[in-house]
This record gives sequence, structure tokens and C-alpha cells, in this order.
Amino acid sequence: MPDLFTYEQGSILIRLLIAHLLIDFVLQPKSWVVSKQQLKGKTSLLYLHGVLSGVLATLFLVNLGGRALAAGTTIAITHTAIDYWKVNQKKNNLPVFLFDQLFHLIVILIVWLRLINGWEVFTKNIVTLLSDFNTLLITSAYIVVIWPMGMIINMATKSWREKINDDQASLENAGKWIGIFERIMVLTFVLMQQYEGIGFLIAAKSILRYSDQDEDKNKARKQTEYVLIGTLISFSLSILLGVGINKLIK
Repeated sequence: MPDLFTYEQGSILIRLLIAHLLIDFVLQPKSWVVSKQQLKGKTSLLYLHGVLSGVLATLFLVNLGGRALAAGTTIAITHTAIDYWKVNQKKNNLPVFLFDQLFHLIVILIVWLRLINGWEVFTKNIVTLLSDFNTLLITSAYIVVIWPMGMIINMATKSWREKINDDQASLENAGKWIGIFERIMVLTFVLMQQYEGIGFLIAAKSILRYSDQDEDKNKARKQTEYVLIGTLISFSLSILLGVGINKLIK
């Protein structure tokens, strides 16, 4: 049984999440999405969508009686307000989408805690988690591999990067993001002591590099050597950090 809540209480949260996923991603017609993007707050579909989100949440919580109606009303109002904010943003990009979903999830969490009277237990566990040595240690490790380690690799490979022509077709910042996710995965595999996952990453990257051939063999070789150096530095630092963290974890 979970420490934070009972299975019955957990099922309430799951039902709220399922209701949200259904109303936002499964049951919402594409025409509604387009209408909201074009007409923004002037379309009745925006408000209908919000009402339906509350109705569906209420139906999923019907066994809770009057509390289900209160929860559904709260979700309907907040869902409409959040979507109103979203459609009035200048850009409909990934950050806006992520913030939109984050706001919805925060509301769902608050409604759930209200339904199960779990504020005190939740707050206590959050405070405990934020002061836990292992949690802080692992969080620090991920911060290191995402930012400082990227800068270290960038500076370490700068001299070689300058020798490679910059006119090769490449997605903007693709290498940066590949490196970030690469280090996150390596660190995660080490912390979980699943070292075979690192071997899979190396094999996958080798296959991709083999398929990426250039007409200029000399330039292709330099590019491959540059990527190999960066990969080895990235993997080595991430593995060393992960092993060190495993030694320190209580």
C-alpha cells in the first residue's frame, strides 16, 4: 500500500487523470481545437469544452456523492480559465502546451487532496522529500549532467569543432539536445545499475553515425571522430558521476 495514500484514495486521483486525458486528447474533436485557436474566447466551444471536462470528472467520481459535483464544478471553471489563457497566447508552441497541462495537473492534484483530506500528509511528505539526502544528491546529479557537463564538453571539444566546416545540413541545436538526453539516460541507467542500457545507446549511436556518410571522406572522418570524442567524454563523465552517486546514496 502506498505511504502517501490508500489504494482507494489513489483510485480517485487516477479517475481524475483519466477524465482529463479523455476530455483533452481523446474526445475533443480537432474542429474544436481549430475553432478555439482562431476565435479564441469568442467561440462557445471553449466554454462547452470546459463544462464537459467538469461533467466527465463528476461522472467518474459519482460514488462520492455531493463531493463529486463540487469537484466537477471546480474542474469545469478552472479548465475553462486555463484554456482561455492558452488560446490567447501569441504562440501555440511546446512551452505553452506544457504549461497548459501543468496547470491542469496542479488543479487535479489540489482537487484530489481536497477530496481525500490529504493536505497535511502531502505537505509533510513533500517537506521530508525535499530535505532527504538521497533526493537532493540525485537531483544535483541531474542538474550537473544537463547544464555544467554540457558546458565542459563544449569547451573540451571546441578546438576540434572549429576544424569542421559548419555548412553541413543539421537541425538547429539538435546536437545540444541529443547530448542532454544522452547524458540523462546514461546517468539514469547507472543509478539503476542497468549498464546494458548504456551498451544499447552506444550501439544505436554507432549505427546512426555509420549511416550518415558524406561524399567528402576526409570531412566525414573528421565529423565522425569529433562526434566520437564528444560521446566518449559525455559517457565517461556521466558514468563516473553516476557511480559516485551510487557510492554516496544511503
